[in-house]
Amino acid sequence: MAASSSNSSQLALHLADRALTPILSSSRQPSTSAAQSRNQAQGLSALTTAAITAYESALRLGLGVPERIMIETQSSGPIVLHSYLNPQSIQRPRSCRTQSRDTEEEIAEQTRSELRPVSGTINNGEEQGRSYEVLVNGVLEGDDEDEENNSMHQPPMLIASVIAPSAADSGEARRAAARLERTGRTFQREWAREQEESRQPHALPDEDDG
Repeated sequence: MAASSSNSSQLALHLADRALTPILSSSRQPSTSAAQSRNQAQGLSALTTAAITAYESALRLGLGVPERIMIETQSSGPIVLHSYLNPQSIQRPRSCRTQSRDTEEEIAEQTRSELRPVSGTINNGEEQGRSYEVLVNGVLEGDDEDEENNSMHQPPMLIASVIAPSAADSGEARRAAARLERTGRTFQREWAREQEESRQPHALPDEDDG
């Protein structure tokens, strides 16, 4: 884990993944004692946990995929900025196969609704064969084998957190959050590049038959 190089000691910065593994954190500043560093690390980790809970709650409630959350306290107290660095945009174009499947499902659903008995419901087992695209960890995943393989090699989602002592520091906190987001995106690109290189077949040396 790297120590944060923030220009302002008033801001607390933290960049971690969903497993709470810190990638960059201001809790590792050389000027802080071991006890202070440990306490601050625990507090920042707790804030990351709360941010992940809010992210998952928004998904379950169908509110869309969160990108940023800002928490303000009363009397111009501390503010918290959370940024969610999703490795893959869910707005990517869907395949023709998926669109065709959706059309077939709409027709089947309309037919079932027209034939639905008044005193009963259709057996849920009829829908067990249907395929869905599911949002998992902020990544849109389908039932296609290639999509599952691609999702396994996606970089982790990162949570960037900035804590400022008061609302008067909100401008500086936003600038720090933007820098932390860029750092996280750089990390994700490097992670993806290393994964891609590890998947490339290595050429075997030519044997000298002579």
